[in-house]
Amino acid sequence: MMGLSDGVYFASWLIEFLVINTIFALINSIILVTMVFEYIGFFWIFLLMWLYGMSVFSLGYFFCSFMDRTRIGIIFGILVYFIMYFVSLVVTSVLVSKNIKMLSSLLPPTCLQLGLDNFIYFDVIYTTNIISYHLINLIL
Repeated sequence: MMGLSDGVYFASWLIEFLVINTIFALINSIILVTMVFEYIGFFWIFLLMWLYGMSVFSLGYFFCSFMDRTRIGIIFGILVYFIMYFVSLVVTSVLVSKNIKMLSSLLPPTCLQLGLDNFIYFDVIYTTNIISYHLINLIL
């Protein structure tokens, strides 16, 4: 692999993706904090986005270790990712138990979906409590 040992080669890819992932997580977090989430801290949104990116990167490494050809690895990885995404659509139902949601959170798309759902829930609850508090103070 270009005259490098395996460890150095894979470490270079890891460092490159760390930088790219951190930049994308920062951009996504800034957009979400300024436009979507009013009461969720920047750190928590950044952490969710950064961990999601790292888990997708790790998943890509995992799939590449089983494939000889790059094209087959990419097709297989995309197919498995979409299957995991459809699992996240099923798991977001209220009828699904908490244990199944926790187990399916090992899949990156499901973890992102459930994490964002919780952020939205807490942001709405906090906003509703603030509005209720101000309404009660106006009435009293």
